[in-house]
Amino acid sequence: METPSLAEFIASVRKSKGLTQKNVADSLGYTPQAISKFEAGENEIALNVLPALGNLLGLSIADLFSRNVPEKKPATPNASINLSLLVANLWALRSSHRLTQKQEADLFGVSERSVRNYGKGETYPSISFVDLVMSRYSVQPDALFYGDLYTQEKARRRKTGLRILIPVLAVLLLAGAGLGIGFGLKTNQTTTTSSQIIFVVPPTSSSETGGNGVPSSSNSVETSLSSK
Repeated sequence: METPSLAEFIASVRKSKGLTQKNVADSLGYTPQAISKFEAGENEIALNVLPALGNLLGLSIADLFSRNVPEKKPATPNASINLSLLVANLWALRSSHRLTQKQEADLFGVSERSVRNYGKGETYPSISFVDLVMSRYSVQPDALFYGDLYTQEKARRRKTGLRILIPVLAVLLLAGAGLGIGFGLKTNQTTTTSSQIIFVVPPTSSSETGGNGVPSSSNSVETSLSSK
């Protein structure tokens, strides 16, 4: 059996409770015509009125989105939907699936502008949008509306970042150690070479020799010996 739309499910539960469209409209601040169009699938009501609608019908938020009629009325009434928390959780889900806003818009068949507006918290997402979010991302209503998926996703991203960063730092440290050893060896070789300097006495100029490259003092000695 095909799962009914949320509007069809709400209409069915309303009738089973003996409530009229006017009863629902008065409780939520709508006109009976608006509720009639909603149940017919011609328009949507605002997401933030669902907690009050659930309270009226004796359903939790989870019951509404799972199309479930519990045997007993929920022990506590539905809490209101915090828009800031919802926006953070929507970001966390998109981030955990590594999707851009455009990719998510294409996946859900909505405009990218709508996804951007939802991400900025400028307006509540439509009921049909969050219905798709829960279906595509396999997330429960209570987790989406009242949980803290944002903190969980931030922790996951930090853990992933550390897994990437630690090996990179290890490689850099090893590379740095290698460079240090190479520099030390090069320095030692330079020091050794410097200690083996050979001093070469440059040849004397022709003015200081006797014409054959022999110092003139030697010529003087030879002359002195000949004269004797």
